[in-house]
Amino acid sequence: VTNASGTSATSTADKFTYLAPGPPVVDAVIPNHGTAAGGTLVQITGSGFTSATAVAFGTATLVPCTPSSGPCFNVNGDNGINANSPPGTASPTPVDVTVTNAGGTSATNAYDKFTYDPVGPPVVSGVSPRSGPATGGTGVQILGSGFTAATAIAFGTTTIPPCPSSGNCFFRNGDGSIFANSPAHSAGTVDVTVTTALGTSATSNEDKFAYVATTTTVVTSSSNPSTVGSNVTYTATVAPTPNGGTVAFTDNGVTLTGCGAVAVNTSTGKATCTTKNGTFGSHSIVASYSGDTYYTASSGSLIQQVNHAATSQSPPKAPGPRGSSGAAQSSPAPTPPPR
Repeated sequence: VTNASGTSATSTADKFTYLAPGPPVVDAVIPNHGTAAGGTLVQITGSGFTSATAVAFGTATLVPCTPSSGPCFNVNGDNGINANSPPGTASPTPVDVTVTNAGGTSATNAYDKFTYDPVGPPVVSGVSPRSGPATGGTGVQILGSGFTAATAIAFGTTTIPPCPSSGNCFFRNGDGSIFANSPAHSAGTVDVTVTTALGTSATSNEDKFAYVATTTTVVTSSSNPSTVGSNVTYTATVAPTPNGGTVAFTDNGVTLTGCGAVAVNTSTGKATCTTKNGTFGSHSIVASYSGDTYYTASSGSLIQQVNHAATSQSPPKAPGPRGSSGAAQSSPAPTPPPR
C-alpha cells in the first residue's frame, strides 16, 4: 500500500495467491436420453462452464459453436450449456456427459448420464408446465426423444397436427423438444403422447398433464324473506360439477352450526345447509367451495332478510245499537193496557 510517506514493506502477511480454475462440475443432463441418430436438444447444468472448450457425450466431442461449425454447443453463463446430442450407439448403458475448461474435465458422476435409445417409437420424458386450465391454451413444452419426424401429438384423445396447419398445431424443436398449446378438455389428467412413423410413445408418469376447471358457486335460499325462529335451507351449486370438495356456509362471517364442511354431491354439484333463522335484520350468507384436485375454489353469497313473525289479534266485538249521539240506547218500557 502506498501513501505520501511511502510504500509498505513486503512480508509474509501480505501474500495473495492466484489459483488456476478448477475443472467444471456437471449436475444434470436434461433430457437424459435421446435417439441414436443424435440431434436431441440437451441442457447441461452445473458450474465452471464460462470458459468451456469442449463437451463430450462419451467419446464423441463437441466444440463451441461458430458460424461454420458442425455439431457444437453454446455456453449459457457459468451454469448452463445447450447442445444437440451427437450420434451414438443405442444401448441400455448410458454414457457420461463431460465438460472441459482450462482447469480440466469434469469428473464423471451419477448425474451426468445420457442414454442412447434404440430405434423405435418416440419417448416422452417430461411435460412443462404439468397443468393448465380446462379451457386450453396453455403453452406446453414436451421433452423426450425421437421427435424429429413427429406427425401428431395428443393430449388424451385430442390430436394436434404439426404446423403449419389451420387451428391448433405443434412445432418441433429438434429431436427432443416439441412446443404446443394445450387443447380444451374436461377436468382431469391425460397422457401427452407423440406419434411418428415408428409408432406412438408409451404412456408413463412423465407424460401427465392435468386440466384444472375454474368453478363458480351460486347460493340460494328456500325462503327469503323469512321470519325469526323459522327454518331455512341454503343450497350451494358448484359448476362445473366437481368430483369432490366441501362447502362452508357462513352468516355474517360466522360459520353456521353443522355447515362448516358440507360435502358436495358429485352428481349434482350441490351442497345444502338447513338452519334456524336467528336475529331480525339482514344477514350476509356466503357459501365457500374448498376446491379439489382438478377444480378451483370459489364462493357465492346472498342477503337473507329475517323479519319478526306476525302477531295474531282477537277480532273486535260487534257493537250494540247506538243513537245518533253514538251512545247505546235502551228499549222503551211497555205501555200498560187501559183500565
